[in-house]
Amino acid sequence: MVSIQYSGRLGNNLFQYVAAYIFAKKFGFNISSGVVENKFDLPLLNGESIGGNIIDVDDNNFMLLLESETLEQAHYRFVGYYQNRDFILKYGPEIKSLFNLAFTEVPKDQVFVAYRIGDINGERQMLPIEYYQDALRKIGVNSGFITSDTPNHPNVIQLANEFNLLIYNESPIETIDFAKNFNNLVLSEGSFSWWMGFLSSAENIYYNERPRFWHGDMFVLPEWKPLKYDWDPTCVGPNHKLKCNKIIKYE
Repeated sequence: MVSIQYSGRLGNNLFQYVAAYIFAKKFGFNISSGVVENKFDLPLLNGESIGGNIIDVDDNNFMLLLESETLEQAHYRFVGYYQNRDFILKYGPEIKSLFNLAFTEVPKDQVFVAYRIGDINGERQMLPIEYYQDALRKIGVNSGFITSDTPNHPNVIQLANEFNLLIYNESPIETIDFAKNFNNLVLSEGSFSWWMGFLSSAENIYYNERPRFWHGDMFVLPEWKPLKYDWDPTCVGPNHKLKCNKIIKYE
Protein backbone atom coordinates (compact mmCIF):
# COMPACT_ATOMS: atom_id res chain seq x y z
CA MET A 1 0.00 0.00 0.00
CA VAL A 2 1.03 3.59 -0.65
CA SER A 3 -0.06 6.65 1.30
CA ILE A 4 0.86 10.30 0.82
CA GLN A 5 1.66 12.74 3.59
CA TYR A 6 0.85 15.91 1.68
CA SER A 7 2.77 19.06 2.52
CA GLY A 8 3.08 22.44 0.87
CA ARG A 9 0.65 23.83 -1.65
CA LEU A 10 -0.77 22.78 -5.01
CA GLY A 11 2.46 22.55 -7.02
CA ASN A 12 4.08 20.40 -4.36
CA ASN A 13 0.96 18.27 -3.98
CA LEU A 14 0.88 17.46 -7.69
CA PHE A 15 4.50 16.28 -7.54
CA GLN A 16 3.71 14.17 -4.48
CA TYR A 17 0.75 12.49 -6.14
CA VAL A 18 2.33 11.69 -9.51
CA ALA A 19 5.42 10.30 -7.79
CA ALA A 20 3.28 8.08 -5.57
CA TYR A 21 1.08 6.99 -8.49
CA ILE A 22 3.95 5.99 -10.78
CA PHE A 23 5.57 4.12 -7.89
CA ALA A 24 2.36 2.34 -6.88
CA LYS A 25 1.45 1.40 -10.43
CA LYS A 26 4.87 -0.10 -11.12
CA PHE A 27 4.77 -2.37 -8.08
CA GLY A 28 1.05 -3.17 -8.04
CA PHE A 29 0.16 -1.24 -4.89
CA ASN A 30 -3.01 0.66 -4.07
CA ILE A 31 -2.99 4.30 -2.93
CA SER A 32 -5.01 5.13 0.17
CA SER A 33 -4.68 8.92 -0.31
CA GLY A 34 -6.78 10.89 -2.77
CA VAL A 35 -5.79 13.70 -5.12
CA VAL A 36 -5.89 17.13 -3.49
CA GLU A 37 -7.56 18.78 -6.51
CA ASN A 38 -8.38 16.56 -9.47
CA LYS A 39 -9.09 19.12 -12.16
CA PHE A 40 -7.12 17.05 -14.68
CA ASP A 41 -8.73 13.66 -13.95
CA LEU A 42 -5.56 12.11 -12.59
CA PRO A 43 -5.99 8.32 -12.37
CA LEU A 44 -6.61 6.66 -9.02
CA LEU A 45 -5.44 3.41 -7.49
CA ASN A 46 -7.93 3.25 -4.65
CA GLY A 47 -7.24 1.06 -1.67
CA GLU A 48 -7.68 0.82 2.08
CA SER A 49 -5.09 1.59 4.71
CA ILE A 50 -3.41 -1.52 6.03
CA GLY A 51 -1.10 -2.23 8.92
CA GLY A 52 2.35 -3.69 8.76
CA ASN A 53 5.84 -2.42 8.21
CA ILE A 54 5.99 1.30 7.35
CA ILE A 55 8.71 2.48 4.96
CA ASP A 56 9.05 6.22 4.49
CA VAL A 57 9.74 7.26 0.89
CA ASP A 58 11.51 10.62 0.81
CA ASP A 59 13.64 12.62 -1.60
CA ASN A 60 16.73 10.61 -0.68
CA ASN A 61 15.48 7.09 -1.37
CA PHE A 62 12.65 7.63 -3.88
CA MET A 63 14.59 7.01 -7.09
CA LEU A 64 16.46 4.06 -5.58
CA LEU A 65 13.18 2.40 -4.63
CA LEU A 66 11.46 3.32 -7.89
CA GLU A 67 14.26 1.79 -9.95
CA SER A 68 14.16 -1.47 -7.97
CA GLU A 69 13.05 -4.64 -9.72
CA THR A 70 10.79 -5.75 -6.87
CA LEU A 71 9.80 -4.45 -3.44
CA GLU A 72 8.55 -6.13 -0.31
CA GLN A 73 4.89 -5.84 0.62
CA ALA A 74 4.71 -2.95 3.07
CA HIS A 75 3.10 0.41 3.72
CA TYR A 76 5.13 2.91 1.65
CA ARG A 77 4.49 6.34 3.11
CA PHE A 78 5.40 9.22 0.78
CA VAL A 79 6.82 12.05 2.87
CA GLY A 80 8.95 14.02 0.37
CA TYR A 81 8.57 16.46 -2.53
CA TYR A 82 10.12 14.48 -5.47
CA GLN A 83 11.22 17.55 -7.45
CA ASN A 84 14.03 15.45 -8.77
CA ARG A 85 16.04 15.95 -11.97
CA ASP A 86 16.31 12.23 -12.74
CA PHE A 87 12.63 11.61 -12.08
CA ILE A 88 11.56 14.44 -14.40
CA LEU A 89 13.95 13.60 -17.22
CA LYS A 90 13.25 9.85 -17.20
CA TYR A 91 9.55 9.82 -16.37
CA GLY A 92 8.44 13.15 -17.85
CA PRO A 93 6.32 11.67 -20.68
CA GLU A 94 4.65 9.25 -18.27
CA ILE A 95 3.96 12.05 -15.79
CA LYS A 96 2.35 14.20 -18.47
CA SER A 97 0.27 11.30 -19.77
CA LEU A 98 -1.50 11.11 -16.40
CA PHE A 99 -3.13 14.50 -17.00
CA ASN A 100 -6.28 14.80 -19.09
CA LEU A 101 -5.51 18.10 -20.82
CA ALA A 102 -8.04 20.10 -22.80
CA PHE A 103 -6.49 23.08 -24.57
CA THR A 104 -8.19 26.36 -25.41
CA GLU A 105 -6.85 28.31 -28.36
CA VAL A 106 -5.27 31.67 -27.55
CA PRO A 107 -3.34 33.98 -29.90
CA LYS A 108 0.17 32.57 -30.38
CA ASP A 109 1.77 35.97 -29.85
CA GLN A 110 0.27 36.45 -26.37
CA VAL A 111 2.19 35.71 -23.18
CA PHE A 112 1.33 34.42 -19.72
CA VAL A 113 3.49 35.66 -16.85
CA ALA A 114 3.65 34.21 -13.32
CA TYR A 115 5.13 36.39 -10.59
CA ARG A 116 5.27 34.87 -7.11
CA ILE A 117 5.57 37.53 -4.42
CA GLY A 118 3.21 37.01 -1.45
CA ASP A 119 5.02 34.80 1.07
CA ILE A 120 8.47 35.77 -0.26
CA ASN A 121 7.96 39.52 -0.61
CA GLY A 122 11.17 41.34 0.30
CA GLU A 123 13.22 38.14 0.31
CA ARG A 124 15.84 36.77 -2.06
CA GLN A 125 13.36 34.17 -3.34
CA MET A 126 11.33 36.96 -5.00
CA LEU A 127 12.65 37.48 -8.50
CA PRO A 128 13.69 40.99 -9.55
CA ILE A 129 11.49 42.76 -12.06
CA GLU A 130 14.45 42.94 -14.45
CA TYR A 131 14.20 39.19 -15.07
CA TYR A 132 10.62 39.58 -16.29
CA GLN A 133 11.40 42.63 -18.39
CA ASP A 134 14.28 40.82 -20.06
CA ALA A 135 12.20 37.73 -20.85
CA LEU A 136 9.27 39.74 -22.19
CA ARG A 137 11.51 41.79 -24.44
CA LYS A 138 13.15 38.64 -25.78
CA ILE A 139 9.75 37.16 -26.60
CA GLY A 140 8.68 40.44 -28.17
CA VAL A 141 5.01 40.27 -27.21
CA ASN A 142 2.81 43.22 -26.43
CA SER A 143 -0.26 41.59 -24.87
CA GLY A 144 -1.21 38.78 -22.56
CA PHE A 145 -1.84 38.06 -18.89
CA ILE A 146 0.03 38.21 -15.61
CA THR A 147 -0.84 36.34 -12.43
CA SER A 148 0.48 36.94 -8.94
CA ASP A 149 -0.43 36.20 -5.36
CA THR A 150 0.13 39.94 -4.82
CA PRO A 151 -1.54 41.55 -7.86
CA ASN A 152 -1.34 45.05 -6.40
CA HIS A 153 2.44 44.93 -5.93
CA PRO A 154 4.21 47.78 -7.76
CA ASN A 155 6.27 45.31 -9.82
CA VAL A 156 3.15 43.56 -11.09
CA ILE A 157 1.44 46.83 -11.92
CA GLN A 158 4.55 48.09 -13.72
CA LEU A 159 4.82 44.95 -15.85
CA ALA A 160 1.11 45.05 -16.66
CA ASN A 161 1.36 48.65 -17.82
CA GLU A 162 4.67 48.26 -19.64
CA PHE A 163 3.71 45.14 -21.61
CA ASN A 164 -0.06 45.52 -21.91
CA LEU A 165 -0.85 42.59 -19.61
CA LEU A 166 -4.19 41.87 -17.99
CA ILE A 167 -4.24 40.68 -14.38
CA TYR A 168 -5.39 37.06 -14.11
CA ASN A 169 -6.77 36.24 -10.68
CA GLU A 170 -8.29 32.77 -10.35
CA SER A 171 -7.64 29.76 -8.12
CA PRO A 172 -4.24 28.06 -8.38
CA ILE A 173 -5.60 25.04 -10.26
CA GLU A 174 -7.51 27.24 -12.72
CA THR A 175 -4.39 29.35 -13.20
CA ILE A 176 -2.31 26.32 -14.19
CA ASP A 177 -5.07 25.17 -16.52
CA PHE A 178 -5.28 28.60 -18.18
CA ALA A 179 -1.53 29.19 -18.42
CA LYS A 180 -0.88 25.89 -20.20
CA ASN A 181 -2.72 27.20 -23.27
CA PHE A 182 -0.14 29.89 -24.07
CA ASN A 183 2.71 29.64 -26.54
CA ASN A 184 4.84 32.06 -24.48
CA LEU A 185 5.40 31.64 -20.75
CA VAL A 186 7.53 33.57 -18.28
CA LEU A 187 7.73 31.56 -15.08
CA SER A 188 8.50 32.36 -11.51
CA GLU A 189 10.51 29.95 -9.38
CA GLY A 190 8.85 27.08 -7.54
CA SER A 191 6.67 24.12 -8.42
CA PHE A 192 3.46 26.09 -9.12
CA SER A 193 5.04 27.85 -12.09
CA TRP A 194 6.84 24.67 -13.16
CA TRP A 195 3.54 22.89 -13.76
CA MET A 196 2.36 25.72 -16.03
CA GLY A 197 5.33 25.13 -18.28
CA PHE A 198 5.35 21.35 -18.05
CA LEU A 199 1.69 20.90 -18.96
CA SER A 200 1.88 23.35 -21.84
CA SER A 201 2.99 22.95 -25.43
CA ALA A 202 4.63 26.39 -25.41
CA GLU A 203 7.49 27.15 -27.77
CA ASN A 204 8.95 29.84 -25.51
CA ILE A 205 9.25 29.03 -21.81
CA TYR A 206 11.52 31.31 -19.81
CA TYR A 207 12.65 30.55 -16.28
CA ASN A 208 15.26 31.93 -13.92
CA GLU A 209 18.41 29.90 -13.29
CA ARG A 210 20.65 30.74 -10.35
CA PRO A 211 22.40 28.84 -7.57
CA ARG A 212 19.53 26.78 -6.17
CA PHE A 213 18.72 27.38 -2.53
CA TRP A 214 15.02 26.97 -1.89
CA HIS A 215 13.20 24.69 -4.33
CA GLY A 216 13.79 21.29 -5.91
CA ASP A 217 15.97 20.56 -8.93
CA MET A 218 13.09 20.63 -11.40
CA PHE A 219 13.90 23.30 -13.98
CA VAL A 220 15.84 20.81 -16.09
CA LEU A 221 14.00 20.47 -19.40
CA PRO A 222 16.50 21.37 -22.13
CA GLU A 223 14.00 23.12 -24.39
CA TRP A 224 13.18 25.72 -21.72
CA LYS A 225 15.11 29.00 -21.87
CA PRO A 226 17.07 30.18 -18.83
CA LEU A 227 17.83 33.70 -17.74
CA LYS A 228 20.19 34.18 -14.83
CA TYR A 229 19.22 36.89 -12.38
CA ASP A 230 19.83 37.18 -8.66
CA TRP A 231 20.16 39.79 -5.98
CA ASP A 232 23.62 41.10 -5.22
CA PRO A 233 25.01 39.28 -2.14
CA THR A 234 25.50 42.61 -0.39
CA CYS A 235 21.71 43.07 -0.49
CA VAL A 236 20.87 39.76 1.18
CA GLY A 237 20.70 39.76 4.95
CA PRO A 238 19.84 37.08 7.53
CA ASN A 239 17.04 34.70 6.54
CA HIS A 240 17.39 35.90 2.91
CA LYS A 241 15.85 39.30 3.72
CA LEU A 242 16.63 41.97 1.12
CA LYS A 243 18.36 45.15 2.26
CA CYS A 244 18.64 46.86 -1.14
CA ASN A 245 17.62 46.44 -4.77
CA LYS A 246 20.95 45.84 -6.49
CA ILE A 247 20.83 42.89 -8.89
CA ILE A 248 23.34 40.74 -10.72
CA LYS A 249 22.96 38.88 -13.99
CA TYR A 250 25.02 35.75 -14.53
CA GLU A 251 26.43 35.11 -17.98
